[in-house]
Amino acid sequence: MAAVRPVGRAVTKPQKKPDFSAVHRPGLSREQIKDRLALVGTLFAGVGILCWVLSRDAAIAAQNYQVQELKAQLEAVQRENAVLQSKVEQLSMPSRVTEVAKRMGLTYTAPGQWRVLPEPQGGDGR
Repeated sequence: MAAVRPVGRAVTKPQKKPDFSAVHRPGLSREQIKDRLALVGTLFAGVGILCWVLSRDAAIAAQNYQVQELKAQLEAVQRENAVLQSKVEQLSMPSRVTEVAKRMGLTYTAPGQWRVLPEPQGGDGR
């Protein structure tokens, strides 16, 4: 009979599962770390600048909206002033003033009938 060769050791206890969290990873060199930190810093700076630009753009858009509102209000006030000015001109016409004076019973005076009244003393003239 031939001799039996042992195949391996007999295991009586179950083995522990291998710890995969402690997998050996090759380390990064100092130069690679510096490059990655520079890249991350540049990205943060870029995002910061982008946020600042967007906030300034939003502020400018808001101010532009306010300017447009003010221009619309200015045009409305100018139109109202034009209407009021035409009313003043219409009400100040000499023919209209004469007509209203006649309706109120006022008459023209002769040149010698003018009378100058003295200004009241003190107060605001009421």
